[in-house]
Amino acid sequence: MKVVQSRLEGAATKAGAAVAAGFFDGLHLGHKAVLESALNAARQVGLEAWVFTFATHPRAFLSPEGAPPLLSTTATRLRAFEALGFDGVCLAEFDASIAALLPDIFADRLLLTFPGLKCVCCGSNWRFGRNAAGTPAVLAELGAARGFHAEAAPVVIFDNAPVSSTRLRSAVAAGDLAAAAAMLGRPYSITGQVARGRHVASAAGFATANLATDGLAIPPLGVYAVDAIVNGEAIRGVADLGWRPTFPDARPDAPVLEVHLIGEKRDLYDETIDIAFIKRLRNEIRFPSAEALFRQVAADVAAASAL
Repeated sequence: MKVVQSRLEGAATKAGAAVAAGFFDGLHLGHKAVLESALNAARQVGLEAWVFTFATHPRAFLSPEGAPPLLSTTATRLRAFEALGFDGVCLAEFDASIAALLPDIFADRLLLTFPGLKCVCCGSNWRFGRNAAGTPAVLAELGAARGFHAEAAPVVIFDNAPVSSTRLRSAVAAGDLAAAAAMLGRPYSITGQVARGRHVASAAGFATANLATDGLAIPPLGVYAVDAIVNGEAIRGVADLGWRPTFPDARPDAPVLEVHLIGEKRDLYDETIDIAFIKRLRNEIRFPSAEALFRQVAADVAAASAL
């Protein structure tokens, strides 16, 4: 899959393009409907299938203090686009020049970015152009005058309301893992690179893979049964999401996800893995000693193994 880092000017395609447009944070079922609409449009008439997205969330530029925690990293989104079968991704940086574009100029720049553009698929709540003045209906009008078709994918409903990244963030923050999984079509997961820890747990026989959570949407702090996806293999584990309260001298700057993979002995340092949250087991608490903590960890491992 080709990845073009563009300022909306020139992601060349050979056979024309059908484009899925959106930020796609979380890659939930609503996003999947948009992506599959673009893929189907491309396959029906022999076009290339592309994604148009941004490297950073637009709100991180427009209102940094109000930028939402992310449900997926850029690397996660790119892997998902490739797995779905897209030919390419235009990964633009949302900046002042893009924020200032009027909707009609934005449409013109899409044509420059995707020569031979035939179709743009987006979500019903997708907005573009200065002050978010562009809507799917506006894009359809602009596209009709420029030779491409634009459409909003069917809305996906869960619990009597449309699936959205905002609803998904709320479910994750509330610890409603069942609702999050229903909107995603899979358990909610965090992707990250395994960092080196202090080896305290390793010395007690509970080696952990440590992942930073800075900037990511996380469920309530606590201990979870999880599945770690390592090179496509799911391995059951126990994860502590929090501040290491039993070791106040090692308090991190942001909550850390420390994952013990049951029965796993391979070295995962520097590997990128997905941690899927299966069930919350208990609160994170401060134990009177490391020994007391690891006795509880053994009980947590047994509970996770029994699920």
